[in-house]
Amino acid sequence: KAVVSTQSTGKEDSFLKIITKVASSNIIPLRRKKLILEYLGDFVTQSTARIDFCIALIGSDVHILLESLIKHLEDPEVNGLNDNSRYLLKTLDLSLCFTKKPGLREVLFAALHKLTDVEREDFRLILDICSQRFI
Repeated sequence: KAVVSTQSTGKEDSFLKIITKVASSNIIPLRRKKLILEYLGDFVTQSTARIDFCIALIGSDVHILLESLIKHLEDPEVNGLNDNSRYLLKTLDLSLCFTKKPGLREVLFAALHKLTDVEREDFRLILDICSQRFI
């Protein structure tokens, strides 16, 4: 399971906001994508704080993180959602993802459909995603 760090100080939050603002406005999108994917690495083992930083840094290109999640779910060794997969599905603006990349919706649901080890929590999360109205 991923190590989750939820404690931070006000100074850390302010520092992250400044870094995020500078980095997201000064890095061209292609380099930002590469930076995020390298920084995040295997998101399964990362803290939610690191995932949140990546979401903030990526800005409106959140589909990049959804594509990373889908790639993970399509791995033949993956049979279910882990804590960070659930966290991404709950946290990402899926409406924005599907607006920017309309085909991702079908790809995501195909990846979710192949999962064989689905817990009650996962089932509820998937139902919640299905019940949302996407543009």
